Amino acid sequence: MDTTPLVISIMIRVRLEAWTARSIYYPTCFLACMLATVCEGVADDSVTNSCQISTDAVAIAKFIEQLDDQRFAVRESATESLFECGKAAIDLLRRTLQGNCSNERTWRVQWILQRIEEKEFAERSHRFLASRDPNDEFDFPGWASFCQVAGYSHASKLLFLQVCQCQPELAGHIEKLSACSQDERDGALRAVNQFACAKAFELHENDFRSFSEDRPIRPGDLVALLWAAGLNPSLAPMEVNEQIIESLQRSFFSEYLIKVGYQQSVRNLLSVWVPKTQEVVADRVLNIAILQELPEGAGLARKLLGSNVDSRTRAAAFQCLAKYGTASDLSLVEMHINDNTIVYEFAGELSPSENGILESNQPPPGVPSLSPPAEEVSYMVVRIGDCALATCLLLCPARDVEMEEFFPRFESSSLFAYSLRGLAGPARTDRRADNIRWWQELRDLALNEN
Repeated sequence: MDTTPLVISIMIRVRLEAWTARSIYYPTCFLACMLATVCEGVADDSVTNSCQISTDAVAIAKFIEQLDDQRFAVRESATESLFECGKAAIDLLRRTLQGNCSNERTWRVQWILQRIEEKEFAERSHRFLASRDPNDEFDFPGWASFCQVAGYSHASKLLFLQVCQCQPELAGHIEKLSACSQDERDGALRAVNQFACAKAFELHENDFRSFSEDRPIRPGDLVALLWAAGLNPSLAPMEVNEQIIESLQRSFFSEYLIKVGYQQSVRNLLSVWVPKTQEVVADRVLNIAILQELPEGAGLARKLLGSNVDSRTRAAAFQCLAKYGTASDLSLVEMHINDNTIVYEFAGELSPSENGILESNQPPPGVPSLSPPAEEVSYMVVRIGDCALATCLLLCPARDVEMEEFFPRFESSSLFAYSLRGLAGPARTDRRADNIRWWQELRDLALNEN
């Protein structure tokens, strides 16, 4: 009997059963493996995250150790890794600077800290400028106090950010002053003034070095000093006022005084500062008040005319009152109308209207004159009484009377109410007495009409 067909059928059946078993087994195994892989991945992620959180400080410390590695590529990689860590690395980086480390590591740590702080400052500044809520400070110290002085505007925000960038420690002291109680205010104000004086001295010392290296003083420094000076209930420290005046007289800050947006904020700061200055710098402060259109200069001028100050300061006070004063100031100004103190003196033939320069023939104090003036030369002088009379005429103009009838050389000015040189007259003349009598008659006539 031929068994070949039977054997073949048995072999086919066995192979079919084996294939069927594999077709069921292999997909089942595949699915099981996939599930096991997913579960293992989830477990690995949780383990990795917990390990990363717990080893961040270890990783940062390792990166810091690599900052002075012998291999340049390792140092660069560690530097970039620390920068990417951002704020999480700041504490350890600052602690590194307090310890003993190589120059390479110190330099890189300082550079990384600067980059991180600049990035963080830029991000906060962007949110600060985009916000329309005046109460949003975004962790910038002292914004509420600065806003009260400079006003709320986009320009004042930009000025405030320059202060935070240039003088963050001073802004921090002012923030403490704003937050302290009334009992603690005196001590906090002393701390602000002491720090402001130290910064003013530092800026003064850096003036010549800054200009020689073509690095002008930053506007944020001046704005910070103006802010700190304005917080004083009476006079600001002399060192601070001197540095403010010197900075205002430099051309680098002029753009902020003429731009429409910045101009108002800077004027607000200057208006608060002007009354906080001393008499010894009053003539320069009054000139700043006149040039920058600050009516607060009139209050300072009134105070100065009631005290014993030098002739140049009194002349500036009269000019300030002539521009910003009112008719109520007449009684104060008339007190000086008979004062013959000479403010300026120059040779008659050297007309100041021709060369625009006031020339004095008086030697410096303590220096004897080299040659006596010739008797035939006539001199033109400007006296305190002339300034007072011109101010009276502008505060209470006489009807149908021109200024040139009192002062033939009178020159009006767009900035100053009058030019001092335009008030000059011959040293030996009785015209001043006649002008005073004439003014008094006009004044009495105006009073009778009213």
